Amino acid sequence: MAFRVSDASMFSAAVRSTRLQRYELNQLQTQLSSGKRVNTAGDDPGSAAQIVGLRKGLSQLNQYQRNIESARSTIEPVETALGGLTSTLTRLRELAISADIETGEFDKIQPEVEQLFDQVLALSNTEVNGRYLFAGFNTDTVAFTKTGAFVDGTVNTTAPAGTYGGDNGAITVQIGATSTVQANVTGREVFLGSTDGDDTPDGSNVDIFAVIRDLRNRLLDPAGQGRPADVVGNIDAALDQVLATRGELGARLNRLSLAQGQLSSIDISLQTELSTIEDLDFIQAATDLANREQAFQASLAVTARVIQPSLINFLG
Repeated sequence: MAFRVSDASMFSAAVRSTRLQRYELNQLQTQLSSGKRVNTAGDDPGSAAQIVGLRKGLSQLNQYQRNIESARSTIEPVETALGGLTSTLTRLRELAISADIETGEFDKIQPEVEQLFDQVLALSNTEVNGRYLFAGFNTDTVAFTKTGAFVDGTVNTTAPAGTYGGDNGAITVQIGATSTVQANVTGREVFLGSTDGDDTPDGSNVDIFAVIRDLRNRLLDPAGQGRPADVVGNIDAALDQVLATRGELGARLNRLSLAQGQLSSIDISLQTELSTIEDLDFIQAATDLANREQAFQASLAVTARVIQPSLINFLG
């Protein structure tokens, strides 16, 4: 049984074929210009969903890496400040011991001790980009202020003092899906030896400002206040206090370095997987483009041959 094929059917089929060839040719041209195999969800819905998931994972990794750099930018200057504090306390220890030997030199040692008090105060107010690193959450507030002053020839067991203006806020940053690191230490812990917020030293801890003031008073009045060398024990306690904090900071920096290395490895893996799914094989795409261009030209030629007799018949 013979079927009649109308001119309209032939024309429609030719046009559909040409449009399909044009669409596929345009897709290849878009891929080559972007360098991506998948440019829209319609190109490959399954791959597009994977790409979205991988990009979300990479974005989260980048946030963790930024958090690590933020924590490091706080911990490293704190460690530097505590290094300066260690050196200052070591010098105070030397002065306390030498005072026991050079009993006639108290008037020369005392001014240096007073200067070292101010040096410790300056270290307690270390700031980076306007943020006071030892002030807890109150980073825009000076961590310690000097209450009172040294008066020549006068013993004062309460002044000057370092008065804490920060809080107990622990600044933590997330460096992994279930991992956080504290990026700060409070001045109350380091300089006052207090972890419970009452500004009174806990256990064997000491108030470093009070220790320096005590040494200065003993140099001024050893008969009434006691031998300067007897302060060495408290200075050692202050050193232990600071060194313990430095040890903790070192452990945190090691954790940050380890986490950063792990994140970098994961980042490389995700980038590789993303490239495998998303990126274009240029050689294959160029070959496909050349073949598709030939097919498109052939489709145009066929369409022209289909249309031409129909027009002649119409005109006839």
